[in-house]
Amino acid sequence: MEQEIDFETPTHELLFDDLIPLPFKILFIIQFGTFLWFLLVYLLYNFTNINVLRLLDLSYNSHNYSQLDGETTINNNGKPVNANHNLDASSGEFKTNLPPDFKENHLLLNGIWNNLKAITLINFLTWSLFKFVQYFYEQPIEHDRKKTILTEMLTPLYYILPISAFSYLFYRLFYKSRVSALNHKGQIRIYTTMTRILVGGINSVSMRTNDILISDSLTSYAKVGNDFGLFFWNYYYSDEVSYNIQLEFVILCIPTFIRIKQCWCEFKISRKSQHLLNLLKYTTALGPLLINLLIKYHLTSAKNVDDDDLIQQALLKRVESLNTWWYFFSFINSAYSFIWDVKMDWNLELFDSIINPRKPFHMLRDSLAFKFTGIYIFIIIFDFLFRFVWVLKLFIITDKHESQTNLHVFSTFLFGYDVFSFGYTVLETIEIIRRWLWCFLKLESDWVKLDAVNYIDIELASSSNKRDI
Repeated sequence: MEQEIDFETPTHELLFDDLIPLPFKILFIIQFGTFLWFLLVYLLYNFTNINVLRLLDLSYNSHNYSQLDGETTINNNGKPVNANHNLDASSGEFKTNLPPDFKENHLLLNGIWNNLKAITLINFLTWSLFKFVQYFYEQPIEHDRKKTILTEMLTPLYYILPISAFSYLFYRLFYKSRVSALNHKGQIRIYTTMTRILVGGINSVSMRTNDILISDSLTSYAKVGNDFGLFFWNYYYSDEVSYNIQLEFVILCIPTFIRIKQCWCEFKISRKSQHLLNLLKYTTALGPLLINLLIKYHLTSAKNVDDDDLIQQALLKRVESLNTWWYFFSFINSAYSFIWDVKMDWNLELFDSIINPRKPFHMLRDSLAFKFTGIYIFIIIFDFLFRFVWVLKLFIITDKHESQTNLHVFSTFLFGYDVFSFGYTVLETIEIIRRWLWCFLKLESDWVKLDAVNYIDIELASSSNKRDI
């Protein structure tokens, strides 16, 4: 959201884009996210008893999958259908019949690590070549004929290198390769999951944890997705025409609409009210995005108005009013989302005494997979702080003659510049780290629930055996 009325773009006060151009910033952020996924599985595999593959219903052993002939399974929209057709049961798309062995997680780790090494190498090489080409591309045309010819020869690489790096990244991480060396079950799973959730589908019956991890992570990558749109706009459409604010709004809304559709699909299947409440939570995220669109529209209108102070002042007053509404909707969304994180996604009891005053206050819960309770407290605090990080926008002082505090400088660093600044990149990175921590407790919560279900099944089986005796 634009907070400063000054129409001059202060981007070049921070030269981050000169070091890491926009397309490579996107590539490095996705690479960082891949590293965090590897680190999450590594920590859970080496320091806990949480079996990530079991939560994902993914196994590298083909014998662990059910026979599909005549069996009921789930289609891409989350609806049960008959699976009496020729499909590969070991593809990783279907729920495993036998739980994967805990040690199988090292295969998942190896797959992530191999992809991480490959994309890191390609990203670094293409960035290095791009910086070399950029030096000549951005130089003013001189009379030196040899230098002019070299510039003309290298110019196509300015546009080819970024898109080549993106093509390799998408192929390596998300494409189901037909090459046997790359045709791993983990790769097939991410491919089938992405093709399902990008159209708003969800397999809530047999692979809900698998789908939710990816779907909710997409909401944290919304700004990165918008950066990708801006990259295409500036590099392949026009670097002189301002980025279309309607296109920006649509791209930022896509992950939220995916989750809204998924919640609606889950409600239609289960008729549980919690899915409608979850749908409402994601709907509140559209408020700040819509207000932000209106703010940018009025600022653009004020900038394009000829020297008519009255019209400009009227437009800027509307912007100030919209700013107030932006803070209101942002508070609703952040508070709703934080409470949902703690209560529903992590199944913690922090807010139980508020919902039920008769219940004694208890921050966590009785069953915990992590022995060190400080982990839970740290993640709760981190999640709260960075769901409300937008509050720092209040400390940006538009009057340059007023005294500037450290808080003002920090807030301006994060929010006072545009997408090309280092502060904007820091915000994107922090959101991805927040989502990474969210995944820790989400997997922990689902593991505790799975353990509870298994314990009940064992008790029921034991009781049945006693009756038979």
